[in-house]
Amino acid sequence: MKKIKTFNKLLNSVILLSPITSIVLNNQHQVNLIAETKIMGDITVSITGATITSYISGLGTLEVSSDITTIGINSFARTNISALDLSQASSLATIESGAFVSCIQLTGDITFPSTLTTIGENAFAQDTSLDNLIFKSETPPTSFGQNWQPVLNGKVYVPSESAKSKYASVANFDFSEDQIEIGEPSDSKKIDITKLLIGILVWVPVFIAIMFVIWFFFIRKKQKPTEKK
Repeated sequence: MKKIKTFNKLLNSVILLSPITSIVLNNQHQVNLIAETKIMGDITVSITGATITSYISGLGTLEVSSDITTIGINSFARTNISALDLSQASSLATIESGAFVSCIQLTGDITFPSTLTTIGENAFAQDTSLDNLIFKSETPPTSFGQNWQPVLNGKVYVPSESAKSKYASVANFDFSEDQIEIGEPSDSKKIDITKLLIGILVWVPVFIAIMFVIWFFFIRKKQKPTEKK
């Protein structure tokens, strides 16, 4: 009996010291979800189950791992993270309301995985330093919350022409078709380089021909022949 009391006392101490979220099912079974601390890139976060619940510390890039399905409500609101890397977030389905609201240091591009189905209200609102948003899915998320979007310095990119019309017409997407491009930002840079090379190949010979004509008809004829001694 004494051993049982000692065990219960120790168990209660552990419960008091550990952040636990309890779910009661049918008033009989209780499932305890213990909050964990995890480092993701440069950022330390708190995780409960498969959900990032809050920012703890760190500056730099948040690298969301493949075991995360949800980025929780206001989890990074008004923090100073500078980049969001979702390249490994192969299970991410939901970015909840206010998740990155007022992250004014957040810069660069964000590539959303094809698994993403929901972006909540004000998820990226008041973020003014982002360049491009790149969506990998042909079908837009089934739910966009109002005012979710940041103010972009660049464009929105989608996989195809058919996807472009789908994204432009979805409720609360709030980016017009002229703000949506096909492919990725790197594709447009390659096209620009190709155009530059074509321009060089076309115009350099033309320039050389024009300079030759100028030299032959205007400069050469004006030169006096040297006198023989």
